Amino acid sequence: MPQGTLLLISRTILPIFTIVGVGFLFSKVTKLRLDPLIDIIIYITTPCLVFTSMINKEFVVKEFLSIASGAFFVMLCGGFLIFLFSKIRRFDPRPFYLPIMFPNTGNMGLSVSLFAFGTVGLSKGIIYYVASCLLFYSLGIYLLSRKSGMKTTLKIPVIYAAIMGIILSIYRQPLIQFLNTHPLFFEFSRIGKRTIEMVARPTIPLMLLMLGYRLSNTKVTSFRLPFICALARIVMGLSLALIFVNLFKITGLNRAVIILISSLSSPVASFMFAQKFNAEPELAASTILVSTLLMIATIPLVLAFLC
Repeated sequence: MPQGTLLLISRTILPIFTIVGVGFLFSKVTKLRLDPLIDIIIYITTPCLVFTSMINKEFVVKEFLSIASGAFFVMLCGGFLIFLFSKIRRFDPRPFYLPIMFPNTGNMGLSVSLFAFGTVGLSKGIIYYVASCLLFYSLGIYLLSRKSGMKTTLKIPVIYAAIMGIILSIYRQPLIQFLNTHPLFFEFSRIGKRTIEMVARPTIPLMLLMLGYRLSNTKVTSFRLPFICALARIVMGLSLALIFVNLFKITGLNRAVIILISSLSSPVASFMFAQKFNAEPELAASTILVSTLLMIATIPLVLAFLC
């Protein structure tokens, strides 16, 4: 394996699982209520991260559509395959939709995008993350609860932060020209941008610490089914991503981000909603744990393939 590939793998894997490990160990020495921290991440720091990432680069329609379309393709096709398999084998597909259909685009997706591909990769990972949020909190909640998830979607501030960031990114040049001719507005905008960036900075470490903390309280009640679900999440996501990028000839960093994020573990939120709607939360929790452990091996393999 080339030295450059080994360096890329080590600088991606080591920081991520070190921080997750710190969160895991921290849970052994103290017991905290995570709800306030989760609310801070969801309603404050993550929207700031999405907003600043959007405005710091010029909005490219083709890039946005290719990554968002890739995310939708992987998740929707995954959901269809689960539905099809449930009809063949005659079982209730509800508990399997969220942990298998969706990758962990928040805790892990943003982290691997940043550590593997830098700030440019993070901005592309955020596009995938926003698309995933839209689908998870609408169709995902509907599949689980059989009720419309649109009200839940409208409560997620990340969506509004992304829209505002995209609008400002589209009008980036006229806005810069305006600010350059109005020193007072320029100074206020500079202070505001730095403040938002400061709030956004701890988002990824906090997400990883929270993931480690959550995993420490997860118990695998049985191994066979969670392992199958975890393997399905990673292999199916990777396979569908490869089909999409080859079918639509997606290249470069867009291709790498779509493939890498699509092959990640199950999202932590799948457990919370499985618990809320009584859809086998133990299975969701076990799948999250097993799929996260599998990523120690699968992320290096995917990165080696991409390089």
